[in-house]
Amino acid sequence: MIPGILNTIIGLGLVYLSVLHLTLIEGRVWYLVVAGLVIVVLALWSRRHDAMKWFSTTTIVLGVLLLLFGILQWTIPIAHLVNFWFVFFDGILIAVLSLWAALYGPDISRMKPG
Repeated sequence: MIPGILNTIIGLGLVYLSVLHLTLIEGRVWYLVVAGLVIVVLALWSRRHDAMKWFSTTTIVLGVLLLLFGILQWTIPIAHLVNFWFVFFDGILIAVLSLWAALYGPDISRMKPG
């Protein structure tokens, strides 16, 4: 649950940066690389406790895409519009899926013997 909530906060932070501080992302590309790495690590941690594994699998794929996008942006300039929409949608998807995975779990009361 904790890694899902942390990934939700990171996803919302990416959305915030893409909407209100796009120049900060474009000027410091390593933010995207670090965010992608942290998202992948937290999703791997979350994977052990997920009721359904597709939540964390999708979050891992989105984190790797963000990491690759950051490395690509480091090597060649990317248009502002592409940068905005990629970081915006990646952040939204990470936040929604991670929160969904954190809140959705097996019913523990049914698992107790007795």
